[in-house]
Amino acid sequence: YPYLTVDETVAGTQGDEPGSAALFTGLPHQGHDNAMAAQYATDSDLFITSATKIGADEPATTRFWLDLTSTPAGGLDSHLTTSHDHREIYLFEESYGGKDYIVGRYDAVDDGNSIVNSSDPAAFALYVDPGTGAISVALFESLDNPTPGSSDEPLYLGNNLILAKYTVTDKDGDPSAASVD
Repeated sequence: YPYLTVDETVAGTQGDEPGSAALFTGLPHQGHDNAMAAQYATDSDLFITSATKIGADEPATTRFWLDLTSTPAGGLDSHLTTSHDHREIYLFEESYGGKDYIVGRYDAVDDGNSIVNSSDPAAFALYVDPGTGAISVALFESLDNPTPGSSDEPLYLGNNLILAKYTVTDKDGDPSAASVD
């Protein structure tokens, strides 16, 4: 399976390709973790679309994006938690500054409610460049590892949470779309 990695344990070890904090500057309520600096990674060739055939109606335009498989009001359970206080992380589709994100948020401590929404801190965020398909991740908070005492185990978002989507539209407006979990 294709994947994008970011390592929270070593500042400056960004994973696949160095990412850019600039992609996430418009994202409000970024979490903060005293145990780590925010980490960023990008993978510019995670989506492979080489089998796309346009035919006689070239040129074509392409568009990449991410969608949640469902959008419950309180967010979609990511099955991940923060490491510092074990807060459950929920996924949301959010748009800021013309960019669309999938954001993992957790309920802020002592905010007077137990509802997770866009005003709560972001533990991480995903962004895909709509023109190139390059996918980026920002990790603002350290995440719980499956083995107590271990800080260097991989974590994965589960299946059936996020869809990567791709649309090609030929010059006379005929679209063709594909998606992958």
